[in-house]
Amino acid sequence: MFNMSEVSERIMLARKNKGMTQMELANALGISYQAVSNWERGVSMPDISNLEPLASVLGVTVDEILSDKKIASLIKDGEIPDEISAAEFNAVSPLLGPEQNEELIKKINVVDSADEEINTESLCKTRKECEELALNAYENGQMPVFAMFISRCSGEFIESLADRTFDEGKIPFFAMLRSRIPDEKRASLLKRAVERGDMPFTAILSPRHRSKDPDDSDDED
Repeated sequence: MFNMSEVSERIMLARKNKGMTQMELANALGISYQAVSNWERGVSMPDISNLEPLASVLGVTVDEILSDKKIASLIKDGEIPDEISAAEFNAVSPLLGPEQNEELIKKINVVDSADEEINTESLCKTRKECEELALNAYENGQMPVFAMFISRCSGEFIESLADRTFDEGKIPFFAMLRSRIPDEKRASLLKRAVERGDMPFTAILSPRHRSKDPDDSDDED
């Protein structure tokens, strides 16, 4: 599995095997000494543009530096793997462009990634970007990924998606949105649920059920 701390150790070992100092490696690559120091301390990863020159100077291959064929193929050739863990995504996403990250997040294994929080900062900076990724996660059935983004989405987006999850009967996704749906909208959806005889949505939208929402205040003694 791709691990940034292991990559930093391999860079340091390859440099020492080459008999180079950090300053000499930095000069050979035309970068700052601090950049090399950050790589070897695991603070940051080399940019994609630096990987091939780095491997060449150190007399190794990019595959040897990364020690993960899946990630190496992704970085060198843009080949999106069939599956990736959240930890791997967090490590490699800063090296990739927005389009690659958007494709890659669809491949996150949600089972293996249950205990790993996805780094949303490497994915989206604006609200619109977060909303696009939330929608992608919804359409790909990625509930943990979806949950990462909805807190950064607008109220208008939440209401629109609430309508969609309601119409499509996606109760688990709707439940994630429930605490952010305005009261007026909840009442409207509850009325529709009752009219169509939809007991699950009627139950989840009823005032009695709402008192159990973690985001709602509990006035009971």
